[in-house]
Amino acid sequence: MFDVYVVDLEHPRDQLGRARMRLAADSLSELELAVRVGRTACLDLLEGSGALDVARAHVVSPPAYPNTNQLIKLATRLGAPFDDMTKFWIQNQMDGSLTEHNPTVSELAELHRELNSATAGVSEALARLSAIAHGKSSSLPALKLALEFFAGLRDSDWLHPPMPFEVRDGLGITWRHSILRRTDSVTREAGRYSVVISGERVLFLRTRKISTTTESFEGELGVDTSRLVIEYFHSGQFPAERDAMLPATGAAA
Repeated sequence: MFDVYVVDLEHPRDQLGRARMRLAADSLSELELAVRVGRTACLDLLEGSGALDVARAHVVSPPAYPNTNQLIKLATRLGAPFDDMTKFWIQNQMDGSLTEHNPTVSELAELHRELNSATAGVSEALARLSAIAHGKSSSLPALKLALEFFAGLRDSDWLHPPMPFEVRDGLGITWRHSILRRTDSVTREAGRYSVVISGERVLFLRTRKISTTTESFEGELGVDTSRLVIEYFHSGQFPAERDAMLPATGAAA
């Protein structure tokens, strides 16, 4: 078992100038988990103390391409009283040993991106969905489908999340894929994608990055539509294209 300690912001130093510690977490079963908790606690200290706000005021960081490494680098080099906020201590309950950890800028930046980008995406998407639900064109079937779609996303999907928008008698969901990725042995092409649910109609739209033409596929709203939309998000293929591949895939197997 492992306990995690961080600097005490209320009383950061004792009379001899040594860092005062407070317990951040106790009785963690794995060292790897304790390290992650310690790094997260360091970020919380930097946020709570205002160090990250200072850095945000001086680092050019567009929302679409946040310069997280520079942000963390500046926040961790502000000097006193922020010096000790980028270290933590892990105590092994078995032998009582206490080890100091000093996470690097890269480690803190990677964790900051993971924790903040995903949660920011969730917050924005749900805020937009709430606004649509209160609008005059809100549609319960479309809203239920959107909730099922967002609930089916993986953690990594929220780093560059799809966003809902309002349409007549329903809503749409749009997203971009800026990289090529192998998904189910199929290359997902970079481009702009969206799904529009209006009344009983579902429209899949796709504009590939190398094309100026927008392709479309139309279907009817049904109990299976949310699954089809999630598959479309991950594969970039229209439902008919995925269906066409199934017999060939089965034969190859």
